[in-house]
Amino acid sequence: MIKNIFLLLFVLLSVYSFSQQTVHGVIIDSKTKDPIPFVNVSLPNSNRGTISNLKGNFSFMSNQRDSLPNLSFSHIGYHDLKLKVTDPASLITVLLEQKTNEIEEVMVMSENSLLKLLQSAYEKIPDNYSKTRTRYMGFFRESSKEETGNYLSYGEAFIESVRGSVTLKNDKGQIRILKSRGGFLPKADTTTHLHFYGGIFMSTQDFIQKRLSFIDPAHFNQYKYIIQKLDGYYKVSFTSKSERSGYSGYFILDPKNLAYLEAKYKSFGDLSLQLFYSPLLREYYDKFIEINDQYYLKYRNFNGSGLDKMSRKKIYHFNEYLSSEIFPNTEVTIPENEQFEYLDVFAERIPDYSKTYWEGYNIIEADSQFQKNQLLQPSQAEVINVLQKTNHMGRTIKVKIRNRLSVKYGFTFSNTLIQKGLYEIYIPEISQSFNKTLERINNLGLNSSVGYYVNKYLSVKYTETSGLGKENKYNEQLLGVELKKKINQFGIPNFISVGANFGLSTTLLKIGSFRNNEIVRWGGKELETKNIDAFIGCKSLVFKPEISFYRHLKGMSTIYINFSSPISIPRNDIIQLKEASGFIREKATVKVSKIGHSILKDQLPLDQFGMKTSIFVISLGINLNR
Repeated sequence: MIKNIFLLLFVLLSVYSFSQQTVHGVIIDSKTKDPIPFVNVSLPNSNRGTISNLKGNFSFMSNQRDSLPNLSFSHIGYHDLKLKVTDPASLITVLLEQKTNEIEEVMVMSENSLLKLLQSAYEKIPDNYSKTRTRYMGFFRESSKEETGNYLSYGEAFIESVRGSVTLKNDKGQIRILKSRGGFLPKADTTTHLHFYGGIFMSTQDFIQKRLSFIDPAHFNQYKYIIQKLDGYYKVSFTSKSERSGYSGYFILDPKNLAYLEAKYKSFGDLSLQLFYSPLLREYYDKFIEINDQYYLKYRNFNGSGLDKMSRKKIYHFNEYLSSEIFPNTEVTIPENEQFEYLDVFAERIPDYSKTYWEGYNIIEADSQFQKNQLLQPSQAEVINVLQKTNHMGRTIKVKIRNRLSVKYGFTFSNTLIQKGLYEIYIPEISQSFNKTLERINNLGLNSSVGYYVNKYLSVKYTETSGLGKENKYNEQLLGVELKKKINQFGIPNFISVGANFGLSTTLLKIGSFRNNEIVRWGGKELETKNIDAFIGCKSLVFKPEISFYRHLKGMSTIYINFSSPISIPRNDIIQLKEASGFIREKATVKVSKIGHSILKDQLPLDQFGMKTSIFVISLGINLNR
């Protein structure tokens, strides 16, 4: 019986090892013997595949559905090739033959005809690219290096992403990390303290989804275009006429349906105003694959560099993404609590080291420098982990706190309500009287808020609002909580939030001013300027429920509109004298209850001013983080 069990296990393991093979190879030009990057490697009649890296290397995982696979290789300018793999254990060399019409032929086309061509391609985007939800399984890699070539951080992940319709401009889609490894190296402490976010979302944001200006006919006059014939396709080269901003590069169109097949481009512009980091180089490459007469993102890479202004050191970045399996017309969505956040730093994922880490996944082969790096050796794992815990713990905590901060600035519109009438005040201590007709006044204020997200939904915050008027002043200092929720799955992100705030509010209305040649002593203070303003008002505790709507702008920024309804809790009416000039203006405040019945309204004594803030307040502003 035991022998039979062992025999069964041996057979099962043999079948598994045979049915799950990884094919490794290199793709080269049959004539020049040069490696060919970005070659599509796929399993015929399926949506599964990989791509060759910059050195022409590739690996393809054959799972239990396949025996020894037939692989297809395709690349613009080369004849397609189908190859039967006979020995998956050995490294295979794939020779691709150039097409005879590979040489680029410049086409003479009038500017008007070229514009019509570009307009037609742009208008056919909804026909050529999916207007329905698409699910992708893919591999993502990012790395950063210093000028010597040593790695500062790296990360790899196998991810699931769901994209919305191509008509949703700037749609960031949904991303879930299925498996990942990576982290920061100790040397990063002495080279840079910058962390970067959003790189993993290159899998959902190509140049077509973002409608970049070089394909948009509305920006036609901002670019110079040259069109060439390449292997039966249109290769459109472009460069911005402006030296200050824009793009340069090329994209390739399929003449039969005017679909964009690939694009290589770099962006430039004056970004010197960035506080901590100045991008120097930003190059992109996007490649698409056809499935049932529609086109889907197959591969993207980003190659960039920038200057860390604090350390004055140059940092190099490389990100790449491969769609290993594509599922068009899917109704799948990723639960919000499992989605990777756009502002999260991918390289902060806990590292894991194993030679067989990606077994069972189609990945992009790493370059030789990456493979030789000691990070990938299991023997170094314990040392690296200890160094990371000791050298990076403090910095990681700081970065996580920073990433959870929310900083808002905006304007607030409200009213100060008071019964209309002639108000008279006499202050015997300084022998001054004031009178003025007062009524409802509109307020414009500046507010700022600092919040901290306890989790992706809940934040605690401190908000301060100050009025901008000269005749009326108010100030609020509030502590509160806010519960925020995304209200759309795809497209530009929109959020709704509800919150509650509690704190102190002060409202003041100017009732007059006087000139004095001596120091005024009142309310326990000394006012030294010659011109002094007098205000009446109230201080109150405020409970302020609110509802807000947010819309994402760019990067970490969102614009918001906030509606609130303050509820005042028993208050103190006050009279305030304030210096009218000077950088620091001293003020003195006394409760009305302490000065007797020296206040009149329409010649009748008053105990209270009856002043309050309107029950409906609107705020509009920008959230710089989150």
